[in-house]
Amino acid sequence: MEKQLEQLSCFINRVASDVRLKPTHTSVYLALCDSWIGSRFSETFQVSRRKLMRAAHIQSIVTYHKVISELQAFGYLHYLPSYHPMKGSAVSLMDRGDTNSTKWR
Repeated sequence: MEKQLEQLSCFINRVASDVRLKPTHTSVYLALCDSWIGSRFSETFQVSRRKLMRAAHIQSIVTYHKVISELQAFGYLHYLPSYHPMKGSAVSLMDRGDTNSTKWR
């Protein structure tokens, strides 16, 4: 669990210096972190777009998809969408312990 807390701390510190991130990125990522904690820190976990949007206080589906795409492009997560209404999309958070890492958490 120490590694997971270290990863969360690293993200919080990185947000302050990453000029690409806006409040919507932060709120979606924090909602994802909450889901990750709820999954007991599973390497890959399922998320519901509707629940994440509610938790992040985002009302636009377009904004949600833009933010998820940008977070993936910026190296914060890997997102595998699911088009199944009951399954949910798969997310893996990037291991931020090593800024040069290409390993997914």
